[in-house]
Amino acid sequence: MRVVKMVTERNANKDASEIRKHFEEYLDTRGTTVTLRKNTSTYDSMGRMTANTITESTIKADIQFVNKWTIDKVNAGNVQVGDGMLFVKYNADISIKDEVEFNSERWHVESQIEGEPVRGVIVSKCFIVRRNTQ
Repeated sequence: MRVVKMVTERNANKDASEIRKHFEEYLDTRGTTVTLRKNTSTYDSMGRMTANTITESTIKADIQFVNKWTIDKVNAGNVQVGDGMLFVKYNADISIKDEVEFNSERWHVESQIEGEPVRGVIVSKCFIVRRNTQ
């Protein structure tokens, strides 16, 4: 999995756990509820898919859409205008190629951007999501 480095570590006066707590409270009160669809495949010893399971759950997230300024100023990797940046809690179980649904649209998780470290502790996770055109 390729993780794009977005920010450098900041030196905060507050402890990272306190910042993480505030971010989680923000998501719980003001975050968008999204449906997460995890696609899990099982393969045999020959590399053939033998089973495919899709599980759904709901999570809280902050979604910010990519615009030209984001592309110019933020090193977020391969992004396009119209993609989204999905910010979730640091312990969210999201993988590349999972799917999220919000505002009645499905989005694929394309890549992960390195979360912001505070004194070496990751406060949140961030992913690039792209509208599913199928």
